[in-house]
Amino acid sequence: MTPKTSLSAASGKHQNILAPASLVCGLLAWTLLPIVAALAAILTGHIAYAKNKRLKVGGKGMALTGLVLGYSGLGTAMMLIGIWAGMPEGKSLWPQEAAAPAEQAASAVQAKPAAPQPRSSENQAAAVPAKNIKPLPPVIPPAAVPILSAQQRVEEALNTGTPLDEINETHEEAGEDDPSLRYWQRIEIKQGNIVITPKPNIYGLSAQIMLFSTRENGGLSWTCVGELDKTVEETVCR
Repeated sequence: MTPKTSLSAASGKHQNILAPASLVCGLLAWTLLPIVAALAAILTGHIAYAKNKRLKVGGKGMALTGLVLGYSGLGTAMMLIGIWAGMPEGKSLWPQEAAAPAEQAASAVQAKPAAPQPRSSENQAAAVPAKNIKPLPPVIPPAAVPILSAQQRVEEALNTGTPLDEINETHEEAGEDDPSLRYWQRIEIKQGNIVITPKPNIYGLSAQIMLFSTRENGGLSWTCVGELDKTVEETVCR
């Protein structure tokens, strides 16, 4: 072999850099980059092996080693991926990892607050806020009795589901037979409000008295407009 031929062959060996690249990628296929490095090892290994076969530039052993490592690494990676994809949810290839989700689920169940128990009717009744309505006085004036009766009828109609503005009623008082009715000529309920017409005075005049209803805290409160006896006002305006 002439010096020129030897120099050309040595130069060709140095040019087959894909052979060591295939070997390095084959090693990486089993360590850091299972799939990507395996594909790179196979590709560069085939090119390096073909180049050596055609040009005799060397690197055959490294190319074959890279091919073996690449194919075996790729096959192993694909097999593990297939096994992992076919495993039931919550399972793992490693027992420690499989036990971790189970422990986390158990901890979550233990930490989950208990569902609130339905309260009995007694507890529910105690939880409803009391109506903020002034209580009735110990002694009810006779003139306030028919007004209280009208207020009660409004509340009863409201409790049956009738809208407040649809509660209407006209109640004619009978006359002098009942002492509690002698003060009022007429008591009417108009759209949930109470309109009181007193008995006429000596001049035949009578000024109406209005009791406006307002829903408040689950009940009704009454606001009076007009002249009422103080004891009657304290009883019905609440």
